Amino acid sequence: MKIIQSFWSKPLFAYRADDKDGRINGGWPNKSYYLMSWALSCLQALRFYDKVELITDLAGKELLIDRLHLPYTKVSLELDNIEHYRADLWSLGKILAYSIQDEPFLHIDSDVFLWKEFPASIESAEVAVQHKEKALPFYQTLFKTLSPVLSYMPAPILEFNDANFCLDAYNMGIVGGRRLDVFEQFKIVAFEFVNRNLTELDRIPITLFNPFLEQVLFLCLTSQAKVNVQRLIELEDEDDVIRQTQSYISFVDAEKQKMFIHLYGYCKQNEKYCLELERKLKNTFAPYYKKIKELEPHCNATYNHF
Repeated sequence: MKIIQSFWSKPLFAYRADDKDGRINGGWPNKSYYLMSWALSCLQALRFYDKVELITDLAGKELLIDRLHLPYTKVSLELDNIEHYRADLWSLGKILAYSIQDEPFLHIDSDVFLWKEFPASIESAEVAVQHKEKALPFYQTLFKTLSPVLSYMPAPILEFNDANFCLDAYNMGIVGGRRLDVFEQFKIVAFEFVNRNLTELDRIPITLFNPFLEQVLFLCLTSQAKVNVQRLIELEDEDDVIRQTQSYISFVDAEKQKMFIHLYGYCKQNEKYCLELERKLKNTFAPYYKKIKELEPHCNATYNHF
């Protein structure tokens, strides 16, 4: 089993001060924390897996490899092939990265930090995800917002959706598996979803469209195809999602008690977790922390380049 990570750099450099829901700095308060997250995520994964690969573009390679010297075992520039897409479609980089794999893999986001290997049930799964987000009203509300505007909605979503219940989704901070054909089909359907709605994208909440495009569509597609999806964390309902995921966001005693940390969404804007991240990187991988601090005056001075 190999670990992969994907970094499409275009969303990082497309700064908009008013884009509160976007992926500016990957959701972190500044680029320094964003780089710390990348460094710790990569270096922790390498403690447990011999192969940790990066799928990026040329600008991403220049930043993470040439400037920061993160020791990925292989680097692909495949994401240069989506340069023509608008930067706020940040999920396309991940979806393309899944689809180009030629052996079983697990993709972890750059805000996921491993403290041990994944269990055999996940490494041997046809398809594996972090957990299922059950009956969240957010997705049903978003469907009702998108449906009247978009000219095309993929069949798996239409078939899975029912006005009487809330759409489910998979949290894909961790995702992968052995059924590579599933991820190839996912790319085909997802890119068709985008391409057939290009003229409508300015009329929808585009940053909220990304989790719909990735996490809702993937659940609907795998459900329609009757794919066996193994979940790393089993959750019962919406309250359990909130309760359980809260236990995976603190670095305190993480190495003793947890398999991983996932600083999802708003957690990255919490000063407490930012400081925990900084302290962990400084104490565990001091040379990389020093390199980021050396880059800090320059990387935070501009949103256009490093």
